[in-house]
Amino acid sequence: MAEEYRPKISDIIIFKGEGFTFKFLSRLLKLFEKDWDRWGWHMTFISGRNEVTGWMICEMLADGLNFTPLYKYNNRNYKVYRWFDIEPTGHQMRAWIERNINARYDIIQYPWTMIAFLLRRYFNKPIPKLLNNMWTCWESIFALGYEFGKEIPSKYDCETITDFLKVVKNTLIYEHYNNNNE
Repeated sequence: MAEEYRPKISDIIIFKGEGFTFKFLSRLLKLFEKDWDRWGWHMTFISGRNEVTGWMICEMLADGLNFTPLYKYNNRNYKVYRWFDIEPTGHQMRAWIERNINARYDIIQYPWTMIAFLLRRYFNKPIPKLLNNMWTCWESIFALGYEFGKEIPSKYDCETITDFLKVVKNTLIYEHYNNNNE
């Protein structure tokens, strides 16, 4: 793995989970996904470079799709995956973002995913995905993958971070650890 991280547009960043909600939902997810390492949680991607603030990430937060300078996360632990075979151009990335900038955060997706897991696992009945223009952070990554030819199969017809991690396990290129936050 490289000593110094040199970002590229479309690199996927997964931040270490923190807090009560992460611990609770991560334990539930572990019931269905035995190989879940319970490390990562929030997912973002490198969307471009700003002359003033440097590399920018695009992330789905409670108020929708946001842009944040990567350096603001220097105090967080994260892993970077270089998953795309061909790096999207800045123009392609801006076009995707412009088409999806009005997407809102989908808080309902968390319980909906757990219901889907239960129904699929114990009754072998798929639950249809709610089709809307609302996303969780991982759904934004799945949509980005779909746009650029990297679809991710979902075990229970309801995408989760574990589906992504199974696909990208060999594309990890960098790990950032804040020694004060381990």
